[in-house]
Amino acid sequence: MKYLFCDLDNTLIFNNKIKKNDILAIQKWKKLGNDFIITTGRSFLGVKNILENYLKIDYKYIILNNGALIYKNNKKIYEKKLDSEIVFQILNEFIEDRNVYMRFDDNGINTLVTSEIESKNNINHIDKVIYKENLSLKGKEIYMLTIFNKSKKEIDAKKIEKTIKKRYNNILEVKMNKYAVDITFKGISKGNAICEILKYENIDKNDIYTLGDSFNDISMFKLNNNCFTLKTASFFIRKQVNYIVNNVEECIIDILENNI
Repeated sequence: MKYLFCDLDNTLIFNNKIKKNDILAIQKWKKLGNDFIITTGRSFLGVKNILENYLKIDYKYIILNNGALIYKNNKKIYEKKLDSEIVFQILNEFIEDRNVYMRFDDNGINTLVTSEIESKNNINHIDKVIYKENLSLKGKEIYMLTIFNKSKKEIDAKKIEKTIKKRYNNILEVKMNKYAVDITFKGISKGNAICEILKYENIDKNDIYTLGDSFNDISMFKLNNNCFTLKTASFFIRKQVNYIVNNVEECIIDILENNI
């Protein structure tokens, strides 16, 4: 049995759509007795919808919030929450910056935090909006905070990453994810989450394959030599892997036909 851990956004999903050939390839992969595990920065509800209504496959594990949450059979089996006081500090530090907006996962509800009126229809995966004057984290379970820069330039995201690392690097995991910066509990990564599943299931590392396109996928690539990225990924990311493909379908074909 082989296990493919696959990133979601800009790897499997583009502009909120999944290519039909990728869906068919994943379904074939599953029918052959292999496992397909979504490994993403997204929260549970959105991923569950994709698996059940688009991919239409049975699933056991999902890795969410860059590894801060693992679900098995729709139940949490691993979680690392952020300290709400620290999240509140960071939100207040950036909330007046009109060049960014912030989003956190509140126990499956993607929540936008902003100081100005933003249409949640213009921002992907938003369920709720909180404005500055109503900002409260009481009773919230936060697994990941993401700061997006509106310029969509990596250099601007790098500046945000540097600012947060300077203050919180000892207690938070801070990773740039293309134009955004993801903040999780210290030590959280997709790679470490995969290792948790390997322990639960007693899986040999040689039986796993990873596919992703961004900085938050690098920890997966380091687990073994069976690492893939897309041709559309940055030069830096392409240098981290052993195989470069056009899409998920091509990745699966390579594994099956070339016995990788």
